[in-house]
Amino acid sequence: MPYKHWLSPFSIEPSLKSTLDTSGLVQQSWQQIDVLPANEVLILFNPPDLVVTQADQWSNPQPSREHHISHIANLYQAILKQAQSRSIALMAAWQLQLTSQTIALRELFSLNPEHYSALRQDAIDWPAIEPIAAVGMQQLDQRLNGELSNLYVEIDQLAIKFGRPSDSSYSERLRRNLNEKTIIGAIQSYREMSEREALMLKAMHKTQEDYRDYMLEAKAVIKNYQELLHESQLIAGHYRNEIAKLTQELTSS
Repeated sequence: MPYKHWLSPFSIEPSLKSTLDTSGLVQQSWQQIDVLPANEVLILFNPPDLVVTQADQWSNPQPSREHHISHIANLYQAILKQAQSRSIALMAAWQLQLTSQTIALRELFSLNPEHYSALRQDAIDWPAIEPIAAVGMQQLDQRLNGELSNLYVEIDQLAIKFGRPSDSSYSERLRRNLNEKTIIGAIQSYREMSEREALMLKAMHKTQEDYRDYMLEAKAVIKNYQELLHESQLIAGHYRNEIAKLTQELTSS
């Protein structure tokens, strides 16, 4: 197997992490990238819109929104630098996830990388772009003068693609998801989902309060029972003593 380690500066789906682990690749932290042998390393990346939706799960997040905006581009630049200067292999995490559904990654990685293109995944579907994520991505890209989408396309051109074309139409795919009607529908769905979550959270809190009240009442009942039991034991002990005393007097007479 040509690769021994995989890493990414971005969040990767837990199911793909598990599949990679099963295939024999060991996950390393992004901070270890410079000390690992280049020919043993696989870098995973995703389109910026997926990164935007997972921004709170980055491996190395910055403390403020301003830093978040430039940090995404910095991470793509770091990936590009590794690919260009050290010839480290790149693969799109979303495609690897789909590929693992038809071929075991252990089998895939046992192939010579030169034969990857023979898989001919040219008909593969691009990952869906959520309308709200498209809006967020567009805002970020505008602040960075288009640098973010350009960096992603350049990285994807260098990646192992298993025969699919490069994602050179990424900007166009983004624009198609900026339809006003689609965005309004997505916002409405998000609002409805938030309202349902708020109702569920309220119901959960009510259940917790009811359970707490029940436990307090139960503790009070148990305490009363323990007090009554203790009192009955004292009374029973007193009567046992009296009966023993009376029995002794009758026996002695």
